[in-house]
Amino acid sequence: MQKHVLPTQADEVFHFDEHRPDFNTLSNENGFTYWYARDLMPLLGYKSQESFNKVIQKAISACTSLNIVTLENFVLEPCVVDGKKIKDYRLSRFACYLIAMNGDPKKYEIAQAQAYFVSIAEAFQKYVEEAEDFERILIRDEISEHEKSLSGIARKAGVNNYAFFQNS
Repeated sequence: MQKHVLPTQADEVFHFDEHRPDFNTLSNENGFTYWYARDLMPLLGYKSQESFNKVIQKAISACTSLNIVTLENFVLEPCVVDGKKIKDYRLSRFACYLIAMNGDPKKYEIAQAQAYFVSIAEAFQKYVEEAEDFERILIRDEISEHEKSLSGIARKAGVNNYAFFQNS
């Protein structure tokens, strides 16, 4: 019996049972993180290279529609598997996301991958919002310091009504 693992913001592991590798374990590093389509295919529940290539083509079309350079996300890399020449892709994390979003949502594995990527997107959005809040506080403090400095200089220069001076 398979143990199903639901990804959450706290648990960024995407796998279905302890006998199969998780998404991040399948990644490779060479200046940037990437995945091979042939490794991703079984994780997403596809048995045939032909049906998986259709999903990849949909994902490439989506990438093109977004005016994002496909060659940075989908790098065609021919290889030999079991004595057969196949076309494989080196995929960025964004390419993996697009593949999951363009896969067959009736497949449990695709639905699981979609949930995983949504949780990552939500966590990233929360991180950006918190960073913006922090930056806003820093800017507010900086403006306050500048206002104090300006007020002191205006007072030394003989400004009697600072409110009128500030509005000018």
